[in-house]
Order: sequence, then structure tokens, then C-alpha cells
Amino acid sequence: MKPDHLIPDPFPDLAKGEVHVWKCALPQDTSDLAGQFDMLSGDEQERADRFKVERPRRQFIIARSTLRSLLGRYLNRLPSEIIFRTAEHGKPELHYPEGRLQFNVSHSQELVLLAFSRSAPVGIDVEWLGGTADHSDVAGRFFSGREQSQLQALPPADRPRAFMECWTRKEAYLKARGFGLSRDTRTFSVSITGSAGEVLFEDNDDPSALDSWSIHPIQLEQPADYCAALAAQSPLETVKCLCLW
Repeated sequence: MKPDHLIPDPFPDLAKGEVHVWKCALPQDTSDLAGQFDMLSGDEQERADRFKVERPRRQFIIARSTLRSLLGRYLNRLPSEIIFRTAEHGKPELHYPEGRLQFNVSHSQELVLLAFSRSAPVGIDVEWLGGTADHSDVAGRFFSGREQSQLQALPPADRPRAFMECWTRKEAYLKARGFGLSRDTRTFSVSITGSAGEVLFEDNDDPSALDSWSIHPIQLEQPADYCAALAAQSPLETVKCLCLW
């Protein structure tokens, strides 16, 4: 079944100062994958066909068709009418219809998260914990000194998950600001543990960011083997998590 048939009715209202985070598991039944492929633009179909491995191809098709369906509901447009453009560092954004609706998408293994806001730029990241191991070499290359100290202060058994929690927070922040991985990830620090509003410690390139940006850890009770984070420009009043399927 196509994702637009699974979207709840009535559709939730997205108020200013809110972010909606939609969670959907990639379905095991791929019988309608062709129908979802048909929802994509020609450029998106070409991109999907460039995948040589089936799982990432399926991830891309389902994530993009779901994004189109949700944007269509928020904007009162057909999914096929949505036109994207790419910002300087690769972040997708709306080209048509024009407006201030902001969005971001992340997928890992069998899970997709999509974030939407009426005004605040947003970034979201989700990571599967099943492949976690010793990431000390990666932390040494991509984490700030402060983050590395936080990680090393934890018991060894807690470090794999803490590494991924830190990574999702950093990547969500970079995506929200439109940098992607073009920016040196060691120039800002996040907390490995902490609640929303206490996560961004410092940004050496933009000290004012502590007052104008926030990072929100997302607690995924089901499935439990993922971690996720949302970053948004402040002030942000509410984060609502919604399950699509």
C-alpha cells in the first residue's frame, strides 16, 4: 500500500514553534515498491536506479515517497506536485510550492525518521546500534576534545551506545544548519548525556549558536536498538513524535 493511504485522517496540525517527527519502519512487504517508485520525480528515479544494493535502494524509494506524501498533506498538494532543490551543501529543500515549511529525513537499517517545521530549520539523524563496536579511532578523528573526554570517562561497556548518541546529535546539528559533513566536526561540542536544551555545549565557529539552536535527543522506545536526535533553530516549543506504520 502506498504511504499516502497510511497517513492518519484527520491529519495533525503543525503549529508554529512545533516540530513533528514521523517514525516509520521499512515494510518487509515490498509488493508495492513499484507504486512508490512511480511517485518519485524523474531525477529521484534515476538516483534510485544508481543504487547497486537493494536495501539502500528500497530505503531511498520508501523515504522519498513517504516524504512526498507527508509534504503533500502539510501543503495541501499532490505528492507529485512537490519540487525539491538542493542547497549549497546538499541539503534538500522545497522549491515548489514556496513557503517556510522546513523538513529533514534520515534512515538507518529498517527505520526512517522525518522532521517537519513551519518556520525553524531542522535536522534529524537516526542510527542503528546493532553494528556498534570500538569507535575510539573514529571519535579521535571526528569528536572534539571535550566529547572524547566525556566518552573516555564512561565504563567501556557504555561507550558504543554513547558514541552513537553523540554522533546522532552532531549530525542532526550539521544537517539543521545546512553544513552536512562539509564542516569540521571537531569545531563544536555536544553532550553525550543530557536532556534537550543542555546538549549543545559550544560552537567555536558561531558562539551565538548556544542561544539560537537546540538539540533534542529522541527516545525511541520501539524499536530500542536505534538512537536519534533532532536539531532545530530556537525557540522551539514542542516536539511531537508520530508513528506512521
